[in-house]
Amino acid sequence: MATLQRLARPCRQILKNYARNRVPMNSCRMITTSGKNKDIASTGNESLVEKSQELKDLEEHFGDANPERLKNWVPYGWHLSDRENDTFNMNLVNFAMFTITIVFGAVYIAYEPDTRLREWSAREAFLELDRREKAGLPLVDPYLIPPEQIELPSEEEIGDTEIII
Repeated sequence: MATLQRLARPCRQILKNYARNRVPMNSCRMITTSGKNKDIASTGNESLVEKSQELKDLEEHFGDANPERLKNWVPYGWHLSDRENDTFNMNLVNFAMFTITIVFGAVYIAYEPDTRLREWSAREAFLELDRREKAGLPLVDPYLIPPEQIELPSEEEIGDTEIII
């Protein structure tokens, strides 16, 4: 509880500063976004103002919205002057990147070879157990290494070393 009280002190101070510095709502003006003609200031003689050549060119350029015209074509970045080549290359690259990568990647992951030999070692263990059962041998041989081949250190070499079995 004391931790919450310690955390509440700076929060109260921040809220006081916010309340002191905020703008009151009654001093804000409301802005309308309606497109009513009566809201637009007009002199009434716009036709008398001559349009510049740049404005005429812009009106002509943006007035034509036909997507088949070359001036309205935005290239994908593969070919800057040939529209068909640009579209074909974009489709080919997207097909290769997404479709082929995802499909072949999923197939590889699903049928990945046993690189760590986990399945092979389990199969070999089952085959060895089956062989030992058929031969009448114990499943785990207590003498995996024959005792004659094991060389133990002498009592003098061991000394006072504690041996835990």
